[in-house]
Amino acid sequence: MCDTTPLLSTLATTRVGVKTGRDRLTVVALHRGLDSIARYVTAPDAMRQGTLVFREVCPGGIIDRVCAHNTGTLPVLIAEGSTLVGGRQNRVATLSILVPPGEEISTPVRCVEHGRWSLPITSHCTGPHADHLLRRALHSPDRNDSSVPSEREQRNVWSHVSHSLQSTHTSSATQAYHDLFDTLGAPQDPCRHFACPKDATGIAVLIDGSVAALDMFDQTNTLSSLWPALMDGYMVGARLCSQSVVEEEDVHCFIQHCADATMSADAGPGWGTHMRLASSNVVGSALVWNNVMIHLSLFPAPALTSGSESVSLKMKRRSWWQFWRRGCYAAGFWRDGAWPFRKDKSP
Repeated sequence: MCDTTPLLSTLATTRVGVKTGRDRLTVVALHRGLDSIARYVTAPDAMRQGTLVFREVCPGGIIDRVCAHNTGTLPVLIAEGSTLVGGRQNRVATLSILVPPGEEISTPVRCVEHGRWSLPITSHCTGPHADHLLRRALHSPDRNDSSVPSEREQRNVWSHVSHSLQSTHTSSATQAYHDLFDTLGAPQDPCRHFACPKDATGIAVLIDGSVAALDMFDQTNTLSSLWPALMDGYMVGARLCSQSVVEEEDVHCFIQHCADATMSADAGPGWGTHMRLASSNVVGSALVWNNVMIHLSLFPAPALTSGSESVSLKMKRRSWWQFWRRGCYAAGFWRDGAWPFRKDKSP
């Protein structure tokens, strides 16, 4: 049976904070109260410390697998959507994984460089986070097991990469997704335009006023560590979306649809439980470890979008009591009569 308590209790206590906007992109801070006490390091930090190494699973390599070797004393978080540059071809992580200390595990990935399968002259290194449209393509509704490859997902990823390269007139001899960032001129320091929200553990991202994605973590340090790579992906995603005029969607309502989604779970690779969420409104995934939601990534369902456009979800509001009561019952407490979602009035 899928234990949804950690996820529902987190959603029920999430607060929406301040907004920061530039051009078509708006970042909304999300707060979930106190940080968890889970101890781990993120993949970018581990690679800088020299305690995380990626390699091919065998001399010949396997397209949808790479090995992650953690030589450190703490588990390492590889966040869903992280890209790996090098090896036989560039890849993207399909789900969030905690690599146990001192262990090597096979990590599910998808190819984002269709035209190359060469000897690994260079070792893997972490690149910018994938844009929200590519990350949504990683959540195929026909897959029940997070560790089992899905041919539809790979086709969706290749289709997105091909469409993005063509629409931006990007020349790439190997159909490499990462060449897109050079063409679009993704800033080397995206923090110049968007500072990581203070005390936030997550963000909701809006493009042209429409909710494009949500990333929620268990700690503020995790968001800070992944912030430059995340914003690189989101800023490129904003450039890929067609211009549209839509109504601003309510972030609260988007989170409601997450709580209402059908959830399934499996052990998957590494530590923790991998949860998949799907409904007519949203798709996403979450990693739960020791009853703590480590990472939640959420996107509008593909049926709600047209091509590469980010369009209004036209969500229907439900009674606050239905959602609030469900989350509070799952958490096992009532929040002193306070509504779980409330605007943060602090600057």
